[in-house]
Amino acid sequence: MRMTMNRYIKFVILAVLASTMVVRASAYAATASMSLSPGTASRAVGSTFSVSIYENSGAEPVNVAEATLAFNASQLRLTGISCSGSFEIAAPAGANGLSCATVNAKTGSQLVGTATFKTLVGSGSGAVSFSGAHVYSANTNSDIAGGTSGANYTFITPVVVPAEVTPTP
Repeated sequence: MRMTMNRYIKFVILAVLASTMVVRASAYAATASMSLSPGTASRAVGSTFSVSIYENSGAEPVNVAEATLAFNASQLRLTGISCSGSFEIAAPAGANGLSCATVNAKTGSQLVGTATFKTLVGSGSGAVSFSGAHVYSANTNSDIAGGTSGANYTFITPVVVPAEVTPTP
């Protein structure tokens, strides 16, 4: 009986230690963020501009990043979106999104792709944000995406100064 009780106590102690390790591992799970750059800017009506899409996984190696952008289509027109920088492989994505991969896993802050917009209005302000963001760990193949940081733009109409006319004598 004493031998069985010792085995039982050892089993309980091991079970408690193992569950503590699982809880600690999940508490320290890696997270990645996605952001847009520039974060703020003024854009003239009719102008075209690029927005860089970044991921930052810290020390966690990642090999896939996906993003879907949200914006007011009456203010901005998305004219192009593509993978670039450290993520050289492009996969099909939705109309406002990109899905990019790399053969060699990356860590830290990396350029994932670029979105190009045309400004449709000459006043007010508008945001470009993430309606979806996924960053996949190369170690676990799990989505480690955490927070996102979008961008805010002010729309302007440039003032046209008439050229001075010099009278001819």
